[in-house]
Amino acid sequence: FDGLLEEIQSAGGEIAPATERALQSSAKLLTNDIKSGAAQRNVPTTDLINPTPKWSGNRCSIEVGFKLGAYDSVNPSSGYLALFKEYGAPSGGGDRTVNEAGVVKNFDGEYKTLGMSRGAVKADPFIRPALEQNQKAIREAQKTALERILGGLKS
Repeated sequence: FDGLLEEIQSAGGEIAPATERALQSSAKLLTNDIKSGAAQRNVPTTDLINPTPKWSGNRCSIEVGFKLGAYDSVNPSSGYLALFKEYGAPSGGGDRTVNEAGVVKNFDGEYKTLGMSRGAVKADPFIRPALEQNQKAIREAQKTALERILGGLKS
């Protein structure tokens, strides 16, 4: 998109806001697909990231997905639920035993209370596929946003 950005600058526009708007337009598209995938998997979207452009020198990026926050095994955030759906989670086996109350006897013979045992979670990705399946649409959304900015500057 270097050519479009140069045209925007030549027409009196600024590159940074144009870049941010292009990234936000594609992030919106991707966030909508992530929300849809989360809904299909019964993952709440309360911890979705609000896509905000971040600059590092001349490079601008934008994050999409879920915030994780602090881990709570009894009441995990929607970010952790999404993470477990995306990558799967083991049953927590290993050298320990857990009774129905969530009390664990680990390999040292110590007892400790854990969060609720939820068993293994099979991976059912929806974030990475949303990104991979929308590559063309993401680039098109960014190009369209830049072309609209340029059109506004030329009129």
